[in-house]
Amino acid sequence: MKIKKTVIQQCIKQRIWCFGGMSGVARWMFAIGFVVSFCLSISLRAQSNTYFRTEVGIPYIPVLSAAPASPAVGLVYVNSTDKMIYKYEGSQWVPVGAGVVARTVLAAASSLYKGQSVTPDIQYVYSGGVTSTNCAVSGCSYAWYRANDAAGTGKTLLSSGSGTPTAYTVTASDVGKYIGLGVTPVTTCNVPAFESINWKYVSALTPAVSSVNVSGLTSAYAIKGSVLAASFTGYTSSPLLITGDAGTNSTYQWYYANDAAGTGKTVIVGKTTSTYTVSFSDGYTAGKYIAVGVTPVAANGDAGTEKMSAWYPTASLVPAYNVVSIVGLTEGKAQNNTTLAAVRGIYSVTPSVNSTEGAPTYKWYYATDAAGTGKTAIAGQTARTHTVNIGNGYGYTSDAYYLAVGITPVTTTGETGTEVLSSWVKIQVLRAADGTLVNEFQSLSGRTWMDRNLGASRVATNSTDYLAYGSLYQWCRAADGHQLITWANSSSGAAVNGVTTTQATTTIPGHSSFIYGYNPWTNVSLSDGSLWWNGTVVGVNNPCPVNYHVPTYAEWNAELALFASNGGTNSTGAYNILKMTMAGFRSNTNGVIYNGGSPGFCWTSTISSGANSYNIKFYATNAFMESNYQAIGFSVRCIKN
Repeated sequence: MKIKKTVIQQCIKQRIWCFGGMSGVARWMFAIGFVVSFCLSISLRAQSNTYFRTEVGIPYIPVLSAAPASPAVGLVYVNSTDKMIYKYEGSQWVPVGAGVVARTVLAAASSLYKGQSVTPDIQYVYSGGVTSTNCAVSGCSYAWYRANDAAGTGKTLLSSGSGTPTAYTVTASDVGKYIGLGVTPVTTCNVPAFESINWKYVSALTPAVSSVNVSGLTSAYAIKGSVLAASFTGYTSSPLLITGDAGTNSTYQWYYANDAAGTGKTVIVGKTTSTYTVSFSDGYTAGKYIAVGVTPVAANGDAGTEKMSAWYPTASLVPAYNVVSIVGLTEGKAQNNTTLAAVRGIYSVTPSVNSTEGAPTYKWYYATDAAGTGKTAIAGQTARTHTVNIGNGYGYTSDAYYLAVGITPVTTTGETGTEVLSSWVKIQVLRAADGTLVNEFQSLSGRTWMDRNLGASRVATNSTDYLAYGSLYQWCRAADGHQLITWANSSSGAAVNGVTTTQATTTIPGHSSFIYGYNPWTNVSLSDGSLWWNGTVVGVNNPCPVNYHVPTYAEWNAELALFASNGGTNSTGAYNILKMTMAGFRSNTNGVIYNGGSPGFCWTSTISSGANSYNIKFYATNAFMESNYQAIGFSVRCIKN
């Protein structure tokens, strides 16, 4: 059926009031629906004049309180209850101009950021009178887009699907662009559904810190070995701060420079943690400056601009002692066979910082005078203590020498200062009454002996070393010269002083002659050996040096017990244990020296019976304790009290 244009125009003109208050789209939809309905009403007038009729040539839409029964597709009516115009679409009546739009919310913040997982909030908005009750949303289709601006320019599809939209993780490619989500609802009422896109800008985060600090300094210096620790404050990020982000991903770099202004700033290679141990082997020397730079990094990896700490001076510590002294001296002298100890004074370092003293080094020296002339280091003597011994190969061979000790201060990190030398002290040699040098020697028994016989010029090199034979003493007689022997070789020697056949009338003869022809050498009855040693105190005739005495029978016998397990119960064992020599003896009948080279005899301070006393005897095949005449001349070896 053909409808004239003028008729449609008239219809629109007469019913223009229906468009008031509608949006442009709604007006068009209403107009189209109205025209279609009107035209259909004309075509159906002959079929059904009940619902559509013409009054004075003007078509109209019937007003009903309920939808007509068994309508044809395209029929319209005005519902007198809700004042809405409905059209029949074949299965249901639908309000004219109705629609459903999905409104999406991507995130609460104004911007998105790289790494963010965006789960949208979707809300459905109904228009034209339809509601979720009479027009339910049964699903949707969706699509994620990237665009150049908020208008969607250059829109690019990223992903799409149907059902509930999946979350989207913002990538580095999205930074500086806009991300949008388009959702098209699917309804149960066949009303128009439109895609709606919500665009949101993706920002590059710019983290920053307000200050960078360094701890672990020593009096404002970065000294060798100091462990410096960097920290920062005032962490922020723009245009937004990710929840929970405290800048823990921030990076560190340590630098050195020439001055406090950072001139010549240079990277310390490989030092990229928050802590750094100062080391002058990292490309710089003491006197340079150290700082750390912190580059703030957001939780998503976006980095800001490096923030520098202040520059701190490095310093090589120079330790020092104000004085060095020696303790263990006797009346200001270094006594032979005594142990001296070095004492350091007050420790300090330059520059003046709180520094812990390290282990210093020691070195002992000898010289020929108190001014240190010929100063010579004693080989191997680098401990805090030194035991003086002029016969031990140290280089100082008599009491004409002087000793001193030098201490070199050291820091805990190995930096050294200048050696500080003590005053020079004169060596004082301990000698027996006859002038024999005293050097201590510890036996396997644990007792301390002189290392040579009285009168010997050196420690024996073998059991027939005549330079180690020494003197031949009459029992309990003092070192008055009677004992002195000059040895020509291992089998013969000559007395230094003469002989006499006049028996002494006292225990102190008053001369240096060897008394023979009598036994004992004095007519004073000797009931014990207290002229030499009574077991507790030395006597007036003690020939041994201070703190030494002639050994008792028990003391010699204890050594004899060791001979067998150390070379044999003979002269070999005696030599191995105590460097004993076989000087023979001097006869009490004529004053002649016999048996030089074998055997060897040494007095004890113990009397046996009558005019006899005990001695030890040793030769090539045997060693034992025996008793002999007190007027005989035997060797004497002293033991420490």
